[in-house]
Amino acid sequence: MAVLQLIEDRSGDTSRIEPLPNPDEKEPEVLESEGFSTVDAGSDLLIDFAEQLSHAGFKILEFSLVDRYFTEVDEDIADQLEPRLRRLVASDRRGLKDFKARFLVDLFVDHVRLRNRNTGNVIVLGQEGVVHAHAEEIEYLSRALNGGQQP
Repeated sequence: MAVLQLIEDRSGDTSRIEPLPNPDEKEPEVLESEGFSTVDAGSDLLIDFAEQLSHAGFKILEFSLVDRYFTEVDEDIADQLEPRLRRLVASDRRGLKDFKARFLVDLFVDHVRLRNRNTGNVIVLGQEGVVHAHAEEIEYLSRALNGGQQP
């Protein structure tokens, strides 16, 4: 799998989110110092991206939930909350808002695992906009993150 960094590309008339190959696995701060505008994806933005991707040919496989110290939550709690979060993200925006307000106050999404329905490949979208994916996923991600459907 390749390491990608989500960046904001402002070179055109509109801003786009693009997956940038990051073979040296540079920290987002290093890429920022090199002139890239990295996407600082936290828990809420990861959920938003997962929702967007779920409507553009990706299936949400798993949300990894952590506490404020980035320690994985207890397995029983994860088993109760994670499937509900997956269902809500894929289909119920209003329910998702209520769920976040009730259950995700002291819990956070560390990363999301998704499967591309076209390629069958799994991608991992994580905190700070770091993505682990096969190189062939770059075009699919770019299209999905910018409102386009997959071919």
